[in-house]
Amino acid sequence: DSNNSECMNINLPKLNINKYAGNYAGWLDFYNLFESCIHNNVKLSKVDKFNYLKSYLCGNALACINGFAISDENYDKALDLLKDRFGNKNMLINAHLSDLLNLSPVKNPNDVISLRNLYDSAETQIRSLESLGVKGDTYTSLLTPILMKLIPSEFVLQFNRSQNDKEFDLSALLMFLNSEIRSRERSLQINNHKPSPSYFLPPQERLKNKNYGFVKRNTTGMPLKKENTFSMIS
Repeated sequence: DSNNSECMNINLPKLNINKYAGNYAGWLDFYNLFESCIHNNVKLSKVDKFNYLKSYLCGNALACINGFAISDENYDKALDLLKDRFGNKNMLINAHLSDLLNLSPVKNPNDVISLRNLYDSAETQIRSLESLGVKGDTYTSLLTPILMKLIPSEFVLQFNRSQNDKEFDLSALLMFLNSEIRSRERSLQINNHKPSPSYFLPPQERLKNKNYGFVKRNTTGMPLKKENTFSMIS
């Protein structure tokens, strides 16, 4: 895949580092993996690390350091420049908040896949904010009503009933939403694995049902044979 570059470490399995184009929300994932796999690798020279770094960048991120010649000294300068531009804490916080505010609504309560994607996306952004030191109580009053507008109306009604007169709470809404989605996922799984009628037959009858065609009867009670099958009439 042209969008991936492989990084190998001695006695470790291959790791893939996705190319980084300058998306603020993706900076920490990229840098943490690059730091672990390349930057902290004592077997690599700084020139090698710089070459690896450039190979993992594209778009705005690559343009940011493209003017540097490959050298030991410039590797440190280039890395510091990237961290200063894309690792700025305030920019990262704004990026995650923006992603939360731009989540796509899901209004069909039976669209389990889209509901799960919505929940996972919201949870990911919230945990990313927590990792940046942003406490939930600083944005819960803002995000709770916004998230409620993204989910099916019957979910909103059920959640409000469960909360009575309590104040809006983001963690309570996420717990409720996750519980509803899990219930629907379990129901969907059960419906998709409903046993066939032959499952309830004795083993010998199930074997007959598997290897032979059964005789169908019409309204007169006379047997009608299936095409290209053997009929078994006792």
